[in-house]
Amino acid sequence: MCKQLEWLPRKLDYNNDFGGNWDEFISHIYNLFCKDFLKKPYPRFDNRKVECDRSISDGTKKEDGFWHLVDCDEEEDRLPDLRRAEKLPWARGIIDYADSPPSELKVWGNREKHKGKKVIIVYMWLEAFDYVVILKKLPYTYMLVSGYHIKYGHKRRELRKKYKKRIQWKSAVHSNDASTPSTHGR
Repeated sequence: MCKQLEWLPRKLDYNNDFGGNWDEFISHIYNLFCKDFLKKPYPRFDNRKVECDRSISDGTKKEDGFWHLVDCDEEEDRLPDLRRAEKLPWARGIIDYADSPPSELKVWGNREKHKGKKVIIVYMWLEAFDYVVILKKLPYTYMLVSGYHIKYGHKRRELRKKYKKRIQWKSAVHSNDASTPSTHGR
């Protein structure tokens, strides 16, 4: 594992920070999510506010945007993936540094189909730490799509392939068109 980066918030440790207390851990990561994404100052990227999905579609009374950062991708159970949840502080930290990314952080956009429409998806990949934050460009903002720990080699290969096919960033900075973003951290 790589050494901790000065600009990156410390990841949480379920056992050492919370003594294995599940309720305390969930409460803490949810409060952190609220502080980082639901309260001012909101995260910003490319001179635009980064929003998250505030809808609540299950019985947990927690925003879907929270689950996009911490769950096991099991739509019915909504159980946090421990390794993913421990890295929740990284999502905001990565977004905060993405406009002028340190060399460890790759930031780029791709035109992709999302729900049947071509959109710009922005990837913020901390490759050495196996963590990626994904945003979708909207006309005046960005929407937080996900943030997760990369567990499998095929996901790394997929991100490398997307990085090779990235689109140029400069044209997107000056455009409200969702069909154009950029490359940082190459």
